[in-house]
Amino acid sequence: MIGELFHWGRKAFLSMLCALSLLALLAPWPAQGAGAAQPMQSYCDQPPFATAGMPANLLLMIDNSASMYDPAYINRNSPSTYCLDDSFDGGNSYTGYFDPKSFYSYDLAKSRFVPGATLPSPPCGSSACAASTNYLYVEMAGVSPNRTVSAFKASGNFLNWLSMSKIDVEKKVLTGGKFTFSNTSTASGVLQGETRGCQGKRFVKMLGADAFGWPVTSAASITFAVRGPMMNDPGYLPQTTAGARRP
Repeated sequence: MIGELFHWGRKAFLSMLCALSLLALLAPWPAQGAGAAQPMQSYCDQPPFATAGMPANLLLMIDNSASMYDPAYINRNSPSTYCLDDSFDGGNSYTGYFDPKSFYSYDLAKSRFVPGATLPSPPCGSSACAASTNYLYVEMAGVSPNRTVSAFKASGNFLNWLSMSKIDVEKKVLTGGKFTFSNTSTASGVLQGETRGCQGKRFVKMLGADAFGWPVTSAASITFAVRGPMMNDPGYLPQTTAGARRP
């Protein structure tokens, strides 16, 4: 009899203990102090382990080595032709100082490009025309081999591919570009590209006679030589290294 009562009491105690455990699991937990888990928004705003606020830090590393003055848009898969490039693709957009969707003409008197040009429809319609595509138009004057450019018009997209260096693109992104102006008026200011050509030599950029389906009237290729400043150029400003003048 005593054994049966003990067995029944043990079963009742275990049943009551299970019921209390279930209630404890289902009941809401009371609010805790500072050590309680924070909502997700808190983790997005501040580290959960930080005890004091600290301003955000930004480390910006900028490359200004000599190679940054090399052309920005070249075919890097052809190392054997490092100083020669013919990779222009009218279907690509090239970032630079020129608006890729605008057209420019070169002002021979002021030595600068001016926006607002209109390109004649190709092919060439005059004997002076040396090249005519839907992104480039060139006229030449004189007799070979002493011919000179008398008119030059091109799309901003083509001019970016042709002339921009890596440092130009970097400055375009960070500050809008290198801006120069005369000592008397800022109205005459222009964006000035910076390049060293091909390691101090001329970098040749070329268009074939059948450039991307837009025929050029000449069977020969059209070539451009991109170089850095020279000491006999107008407005040339020499730099100094350890007190000595250098190009």
